[in-house]
Amino acid sequence: MLGLGIVYGLDFFESRATQVANDKGTPVEFTIAASKLQAPESWIVSEFNPEQTILNLLQLHLTMNLDGQSFTLNLTLMPAARAAPSAYLLDSLYIHNFAPGRSDQMYGLVVKKLKNEAGFEDETVWYDALSATPFVAKCLEEKVVVERAKNCITTVLVNKRVSALIQFEKAILPHWRQFSVALNKQMAEFNVD
Repeated sequence: MLGLGIVYGLDFFESRATQVANDKGTPVEFTIAASKLQAPESWIVSEFNPEQTILNLLQLHLTMNLDGQSFTLNLTLMPAARAAPSAYLLDSLYIHNFAPGRSDQMYGLVVKKLKNEAGFEDETVWYDALSATPFVAKCLEEKVVVERAKNCITTVLVNKRVSALIQFEKAILPHWRQFSVALNKQMAEFNVD
């Protein structure tokens, strides 16, 4: 009986530890661009006063697991008027500033260098050419390799009034499909129903 009690006790504590490890933390509510949003308090890195929850922007760090690897993202929530989605920028800005020459392909994405003289020195655009709502990221080609540098950005809509600018490391690009799905899910979780 004593052995059985110990087994049940260990099982309880092991399942409790797993639950705590998977817990995202206590969510806090805030408003950006007249949109009520929420995020785990432990993710917030900018100053946050629970008494003043109407904000112009909010900076967060979150961890995402992709194909067994853990990546930390820097994420800034802001009014959509201040940051257009990257998919929109592909057609309205980037396409007009591509450097002459052929494009490359990696991981199922088109990779196109931007013109240096357009103010995009050493930057490339990575995009899914086969989607109506493509994954698009712009990356800075570092002259000095910094391990785990967050030198790529993408901007997505949280809702019609709020954008999320996401900084991430280039090592995420091979996992872009899973990353894109996870981002869409996360953006929906920010919204308060």
